[in-house]
Amino acid sequence: IMKDIGLEHLEKCHDCEARGKSLKGTASYNYIMKPTASGSLIMEAVATEVIQFSPFNILNGAVQMESRQILTFLDIENTPVDHSRYDYVHHGSLQYEQGSEVLQTPIHLLRITHAEAQIVSTMNHLVASNVARVH
Repeated sequence: IMKDIGLEHLEKCHDCEARGKSLKGTASYNYIMKPTASGSLIMEAVATEVIQFSPFNILNGAVQMESRQILTFLDIENTPVDHSRYDYVHHGSLQYEQGSEVLQTPIHLLRITHAEAQIVSTMNHLVASNVARVH
C-alpha cells in the first residue's frame, strides 16, 4: 500500500491572498498494488481532496469541500507485447544489465530473426489497443 499526500492540482491565487481571501487545500492518494511477473498492477486507487476557502478574514468562517474518488481494478482487456523473450547478441566482453523497472530495451542489440513478422504483430497490437483513442 502506498500513500501520497500533496497539493497536486491546487493553484494558489496570490491576488486573492493579498486581498485577504484564502484558498487552501490538500489531496491524498492511496494505492493498493499487486506484484506480477511483468511488473505490478494497481488494484485500487483512493483519492481524497479537501479544499478550504475563506472569502473574508473571519475566524472559523471558512467553507470546506471534500471530494473522494475510488477506482477499483476489474480486468485486463489485452496484454502488452512482451519484448523480454529475445536473446541478446554476444559482443565479446560487453555485458547487458537492465533493471526490471525500465520498460525500454535497446532495440539495436536484439537478435531479430523475422523482422517483418515482428513489425506486423506489433502494429496489429497497436491498432487493436488504440482504436478507441484514434476514432
